Amino acid sequence: MADIINYSLPFIMFAPIVAIFILATYIKNHYQSILEIIRNEESIIYNSSYQYGLLFVLLFLIYVLSSFVLSGFVIWKYKPKLSYPYENISNRGDRVSFIENTLEAIKRALNGGAQVVLIDVQLTADKKVVVLRHENISKLDKNRNGKITNLKYSELPKLSLNDNQKELPQNKDIDSKAFKIPILKDVFNEFSKVPIIINFVNNSTELVDIVNSLVKECDRESITIWGSFNHENINKYLFKINKNIPIFFSKSRINKIVLYDIIGILPFLKINESVLITTQRTRDVQGYTLLKYGLNMHLNARGIPVFAYSDIDGVMNDTTVLERIRKLQINGIIADDSSSLSEYLKSVVESKIKEKNLKKQIKQNESNEEKKNQ
Repeated sequence: MADIINYSLPFIMFAPIVAIFILATYIKNHYQSILEIIRNEESIIYNSSYQYGLLFVLLFLIYVLSSFVLSGFVIWKYKPKLSYPYENISNRGDRVSFIENTLEAIKRALNGGAQVVLIDVQLTADKKVVVLRHENISKLDKNRNGKITNLKYSELPKLSLNDNQKELPQNKDIDSKAFKIPILKDVFNEFSKVPIIINFVNNSTELVDIVNSLVKECDRESITIWGSFNHENINKYLFKINKNIPIFFSKSRINKIVLYDIIGILPFLKINESVLITTQRTRDVQGYTLLKYGLNMHLNARGIPVFAYSDIDGVMNDTTVLERIRKLQINGIIADDSSSLSEYLKSVVESKIKEKNLKKQIKQNESNEEKKNQ
């Protein structure tokens, strides 16, 4: 029954738009005859074209009005599934000072104030779940080529620092073990209480099954968010095998949600996902077509938080950008540099406290003035 509702409502609500298109086409093709009908005032109300046109216009007005009104309401309500703070989210660890998706990078991000960490996972040929973003080994070793999924874990190279990271003093005497590509179980064991967002890089249900078993084994269902940015079918499979773990939207699903919001049918649709992570990058946050205050408010009303990246066009944690993001009802910010983001969020809290105290002081002064005048 739920599937019937999910797939029939969009067509039902889209019908008035189709009706308007038909009406516009009819008017274009019968412009002269319509003018003659209008001149003949006595026959106009009996003319079928006029009656159908009036009906189409009426349906269109009802559609516009209902979409506008219902955008502020939620038919399908959800309880929030995330019971932990998520304002400061680390993007694959502190990848400014160290190599992304490593234990060391995650440690530094958490020390810098990160509350949640986003990582990527893949499956090797010997069925090891590795924490790695790039699908081809050429990204790690320019002299080699081939997919990570076709290589055994022992065949993977050690990671290396980039030129900027090599210059940092904290990387001078780093342990060689820090350069090893971690497996997911090591991450779970090292950070057993830390909420983690898992992005499935591979389009593999086998990978999902193994990760699902690991999550259950480590008792992490309540502090795990998972999904695939690029594979919507993986997200459908995730919801099928374990409904206890929140899923984030795939890129294609985000595009659909934005479309449903534009045409006004979003309030009627049931959504299985629990978190929306925007993946769009532009030069100006105002260019984020997916970051809309009204849409984010609607998702929040359903208990669906919205996360956004803090780096726009390669500029990380710019205060102006962060201010605009925060005003768009964004619930969590994903940053490469968690310590800088922590400082910004702290300054926001301090600013709110100062503003509150100032208002309190002004109110107190006004009250004292009234007493003096009496």
